[in-house]
Amino acid sequence: MKFNKIYYCITLIFFSLMAIELIAEGLVPLSIAKKSFSILQNQQKVYYYCESCQDGLAKEIGVSDYGYTPVLQGNDYLYQITINKKPIDTAKIYVSYENNWKNLGSYLGLDSQRNPDYLTEKHFPVDKAKIAAETLSDIPYLSVLEKQVIEETNFARTKPKEYAKILERRKKYFDGRLYKEPNKIPMVTNEGVNSLNEAINFLNRVKPLQPLSPSKGLSLAAQAHAKDTGSKGITGHYGSDGSSLTDRVNRYGKWEIYVGENVSYGQETARKIVIQLIVDDGVRDRGHRENIFNPKFNKIGVGYGIHKQYQHLCVQDFAGNYVDK
Repeated sequence: MKFNKIYYCITLIFFSLMAIELIAEGLVPLSIAKKSFSILQNQQKVYYYCESCQDGLAKEIGVSDYGYTPVLQGNDYLYQITINKKPIDTAKIYVSYENNWKNLGSYLGLDSQRNPDYLTEKHFPVDKAKIAAETLSDIPYLSVLEKQVIEETNFARTKPKEYAKILERRKKYFDGRLYKEPNKIPMVTNEGVNSLNEAINFLNRVKPLQPLSPSKGLSLAAQAHAKDTGSKGITGHYGSDGSSLTDRVNRYGKWEIYVGENVSYGQETARKIVIQLIVDDGVRDRGHRENIFNPKFNKIGVGYGIHKQYQHLCVQDFAGNYVDK
């Protein structure tokens, strides 16, 4: 992250503990702050949990902003990790990790202050336990990343205004057509901040939609296309054998009502994949965004693979309904 060089005087503000307020109890070196940034950028939500306080149950917190701020300690700076612009105690925050909710402090190699390394069903209210179990349940035909792409897509569909806040924080990284996120290689965009602004306006206008349900047949079709085109460096919606989207989805079942497909290139996390498709930079008709927010789609399949030219690709196949063979 970048900080103004004339920022020498730091005012310490103490926050009082409230229901699910995030409390700062420690400062960290820059290396750990950067690691927290890379972890939090892939989280659409976290859980707040304290073994010895409140009602002993985890509280869900949607992540719309994350980062770290410098605090002068003697002659050196340490850094305060923040979520939604509030300082946090990493020992009380749990992040999604390999189908579990892992203590952020433990993840960063810090003291978890007697809080468990992982949350279990007993830490959630009854309804939240059900939601968490469904969200992180084992779906054998999907990889962890593929499942995260479905979760991220459903986050955008069901809470578009919250997702708009996630896009808002990207504005500050634009310099003309260059997108320069801290500690990342600058990327040249087609439209600069204009496509981002348009996506934000869209998200603030669109009505929330029902979440998409994962489909095995659609996922097998998406995974086959990712494997086929990725290994050969092909782009687009036709396979190396000339197969179309409908050819592929018909191999594994029968689609009904509508069918559609998105392909993302060059993005390695679920959040980056979905943001790329929603912003749809350089795509005149914003067709990828329209697929994600098409109210006629109820089913989704996802396939992730390695691309010979762009390193990563992710295929999303959609249908109004789908019946597996």
